[in-house]
Amino acid sequence: MMKRLILVLLSFLINFEVIYSQCDISYDYSSGTGWTQIGTNVQISNGQVEFLNGAADGSQRRVYRGLGHVVNDTNCWNAEFTFLPQSVGSYQGQPFTGHVPFALTAGTQDPFSDCPNIPCTGYPVGTQEGIIVLFGANNPPTGDLWFKIKIKDNTSEYTSSNQINIPQLGIPYYMQFEKTFSDVHLHVFLDSGKTIPLPGSPISLAVPSTVDGLHIIQHAAVARGYQLRQLTGTVDDLCIDINMGCQVSIPIPGNKYIDSADICVGDSVKLLDNRYQINQWAEASNPQTIISTNSTLTVSPSVTTIYLAYGINDTTVFKINVHSPPFLYLGTDTSICLNSPFTLNTNISNASFLWQNNSSAPFFNVTTPGKYWVTVNKKNCIVSDTIMIDSIECKSPPKPTQTILELPNIFTPNGDLTNDFFVPVTRSGITSMHTVIYNRWGVEIYQSNFLDIVWDGYSFPSGTYFWVIDYVDINNISKRITGDITLIR
Repeated sequence: MMKRLILVLLSFLINFEVIYSQCDISYDYSSGTGWTQIGTNVQISNGQVEFLNGAADGSQRRVYRGLGHVVNDTNCWNAEFTFLPQSVGSYQGQPFTGHVPFALTAGTQDPFSDCPNIPCTGYPVGTQEGIIVLFGANNPPTGDLWFKIKIKDNTSEYTSSNQINIPQLGIPYYMQFEKTFSDVHLHVFLDSGKTIPLPGSPISLAVPSTVDGLHIIQHAAVARGYQLRQLTGTVDDLCIDINMGCQVSIPIPGNKYIDSADICVGDSVKLLDNRYQINQWAEASNPQTIISTNSTLTVSPSVTTIYLAYGINDTTVFKINVHSPPFLYLGTDTSICLNSPFTLNTNISNASFLWQNNSSAPFFNVTTPGKYWVTVNKKNCIVSDTIMIDSIECKSPPKPTQTILELPNIFTPNGDLTNDFFVPVTRSGITSMHTVIYNRWGVEIYQSNFLDIVWDGYSFPSGTYFWVIDYVDINNISKRITGDITLIR
């Protein structure tokens, strides 16, 4: 990746950034007083939160207590804690987990479900708002264990597009989870001094303005999850700072302005403010230590850093957000059948794209052999990849003589490798198909363009779901069919 220099010129006043300095609320878990335990195997004991005996998902297992404050969408806060995952469950021979090391919620229900009892019968969809750290694994598992951010309001659930993978079990991870004006950010470090971030850290997620009234701390298993998702480990040393007005709290005089820039790891940025006579620079983490007396400052931070520019009458605040480059791989050089469609996918979201023909889509439909390349820019991290595609003559399989689409009415995604997916029982004579699945309230929960649908039902409770399928058959005739499928766990 080529290193680049980015120039940032501050030109306008925007929202202030938060600098945290102390614990307003801290827990060393030396006592369970004030905590409520629901279910078994997640408890306060031995001076920490313990996830015991695998603390399997599939029913309520959690502890919670009041925060002592109510934080709303206009408030900022910072939570730090130590998380030690010692072991997890197994599925298809791969590590498998899905637990909540930390959450702030608007009520005392399970972070994801409005459970009527400890078994969480029916796994009702949660209506409680919350901001959540999730420690999990993909389904089907890939071997990766990761952290993601989850946010819930009373109607929807949001998930960070990126994740932070951990290198191994059995070591502590030092977590920093902060809410700024409109986003929440998760940092994961390998050292207690928080100087060695994991690759991919931090990740962020926008917080809807509807998420407020948070006042409950939770540590939990996921009631709606598979029982094969397990965790044995601990949470300790929770420190929460609350800056109720999201104001700058560094001891600097004069007006406080802020600007920000996104750069890629290894790139440099030149900071400059033409409105004031800048004569000193410092980092916000150590505002009394002057690092430059020039009018401009060129920096190449390895992690997100805030800089202070001291002027004659005012101080300017710059936040430099440092990102890792996105992973881009079009695949190895390959051959395709003549007159057969083939699509190149970047599998990258929230970025800009430039293909060899100036297309700006995240994918490219290949129709002829040749050399194909794409350049992706995500938060000023630029990556490129190239692939050569040849064509060969392929024998066409016998064409079906009739259209058949037979669908099941029940599937059981319980991890036993039998009937775990909603897929057609029989399919023939269909050239394209689009499926949309709705819950009983008519809310769309899944859609697919796969001929085999392949819905695993993960995170959804037992019940009846409704599908609408639009397909085109071998005679180029479009049809729509509807029906329902019962999910049983």
